[in-house]
Amino acid sequence: MDIPQYILDQLQARLAEVNEEIRRYPQPIARCDVQLGGLHEDRARLNEALRWIEEKRVS
Repeated sequence: MDIPQYILDQLQARLAEVNEEIRRYPQPIARCDVQLGGLHEDRARLNEALRWIEEKRVS
């Protein structure tokens, strides 16, 4: 088993789940909606982790 690939696959799967949650989030959205803000933070952290892994794989 290729552990780095497994981690990458898991991060990509979770990112897809978070993106789907955001896409299906009920409208209208209040500016103070903490849950949606948390989803956006999760997405940002996942994207950052994926970028870091890709950078390490290239170097």
